[in-house]
Amino acid sequence: EANLALGLPVDPGPALILGPLALALLAAAFLTRGAKARIPAAGPIVAGVLLLLPLLLYSGSALLPDRTALLFLPFVALVLAEASRVLHAVAGPAAAAVLAASIPGWLRPTPASQLAETLAPGVRAGSRVVAAALWGPELDYRLSREGLAGRVTLFPSDVARHPGWYLEAEIPGERLEREAAGALRSSGPRTFVVFSRGTRAGLALEAELVSLKGTRVADAGVFEVWTVACCLPPEREAKETR
Repeated sequence: EANLALGLPVDPGPALILGPLALALLAAAFLTRGAKARIPAAGPIVAGVLLLLPLLLYSGSALLPDRTALLFLPFVALVLAEASRVLHAVAGPAAAAVLAASIPGWLRPTPASQLAETLAPGVRAGSRVVAAALWGPELDYRLSREGLAGRVTLFPSDVARHPGWYLEAEIPGERLEREAAGALRSSGPRTFVVFSRGTRAGLALEAELVSLKGTRVADAGVFEVWTVACCLPPEREAKETR
């Protein structure tokens, strides 16, 4: 993914290097399982991976590090248990190496905290933030800790009514478009707009941003950041106030 003006990191870290190692280890476990394996754990793993492939093609953020690992962990453990003793001896040190290499990633700030830290100077200078879905409450909380409370517009309105949770599929498309237009037109100069690509809320905001000649300034994979110079271009503003 492109990393533009905000300079947000998108490096997947040790998972990029150690992922193939884990896959090779799992493949070895499949090949060295006993002919009379009692627990058919391989089936759920293969079926799950096949089901995830279309999702991965739809959205590159569907397989974020550690997000899907927990689901497959019990099945992988059962496959390893049925593998040869040699593989058992290899799996332990390999797992320790993966954990050790992952520790620096645990200590790094989350994407949301980095985004809030990056946006804070602009917000302190007078900018506002329009944030879609759960990015809204997250950024509102983190910017409030910086003394910048009330500078985030939650989009859509359902997020404000149900902080931390809402079901996007239940929101009519017409209302999303109407609220996107209202949120962006009521914002002042140098508004930052944060949304996830592919969501209905994100698509509604992006369509309005394109019509307002907005500019994408950062793309970190799991979210995009756009700016809009003003609420309406002069020709549209004159037309709509007649």
